[in-house]
Amino acid sequence: MQDVGELGLISLLLDDDDDDGTVSALYQIGPYVIQLKQRPAEGRVLDKELEDKQEQAMASQSLEEAQRAGDYVSAFPNVGLVLWQAGFVLAEWLIRTAPLGGWRGRRVLELGCGVGQLGVPLAFTGAAVTLTDLPRIVGLTAENAALNAHATPVAPRVAPYVWGVDDAAALGYGGGGGGSGGGGGSGGGGGSACPHAGPLDLVVAADVLYEPQYYGALLDSLVAFCRMGGGRRLQGGGGGAAADGGGAAADGGEGSAAAAEPDAGAGGGGAAGAARALPLCFLCYRRRRYKEDAFEALALARGFSAVREVPPGALHPDYREGYRLVELAHDGALRPAAGRGRAAGAGE
Repeated sequence: MQDVGELGLISLLLDDDDDDGTVSALYQIGPYVIQLKQRPAEGRVLDKELEDKQEQAMASQSLEEAQRAGDYVSAFPNVGLVLWQAGFVLAEWLIRTAPLGGWRGRRVLELGCGVGQLGVPLAFTGAAVTLTDLPRIVGLTAENAALNAHATPVAPRVAPYVWGVDDAAALGYGGGGGGSGGGGGSGGGGGSACPHAGPLDLVVAADVLYEPQYYGALLDSLVAFCRMGGGRRLQGGGGGAAADGGGAAADGGEGSAAAAEPDAGAGGGGAAGAARALPLCFLCYRRRRYKEDAFEALALARGFSAVREVPPGALHPDYREGYRLVELAHDGALRPAAGRGRAAGAGE
């Protein structure tokens, strides 16, 4: 295994696990070495013929109409069972820049976690991370959380969660830090001592924009969780989307310069360095042809105050082309959509 620098990624080292039919990936972000299992035989990455049929079906009818007519079959049935580079890109940038000012004691939620390539490295920092995905995906996620538990100060919690369908409140966020852990996930029990229960500090997602028909459901969930910051704001501290993202950041924890304070009132989540409503929300995706710009426009229409791009030059040198990392800024007072229809299959 060849280290390419303290803050760099290393080349993936793939080994066949003959005992369980999975493939292991070993990689490094900063000082952390992470091992994850994936199942490429089950995680069909992309079926071009199905993708073309999907686009044709969606061009002339809604998702529900296409499904009823039998015209829609997802080209991405189990992509959560394999690794995607955008998770590495976002994890590396977050660990290097520490936008919260420190990680210990912070509550982090990942939507569409897949095998855990984003959330598991964040758990290495001491954050209390909850990893969520579709029920058919999270079994492998839980295996990877357990595989790395020896190096995570707080065991990641793994829970099934379907965008726009499942109750966001069941995960136990919001309020003043107590309450039930909820969610029925692994690694982090219920009760007031649960490190995962309480106001959220960070919501993240990587490579989740490959099916435009689920953008609305994803935003339903983002809006719900971004209302669970407990009315707090981040004062000063770590870099945001307007910063250059350079340099390693020390773990300042809750007592750092980026400590959260009660919200003094509504605002627009201004420039980096100004007070920003918690939880912060970051997405990273590879630019493809799935109407990602439409998602960002829809986010603004749903009440997010700004979509701020992290400058490509601030990303890891190997991933400055083809990837986009954005912060969805908000004032903590987002309003849920009224009367939105839910697709039963909506999710990561």
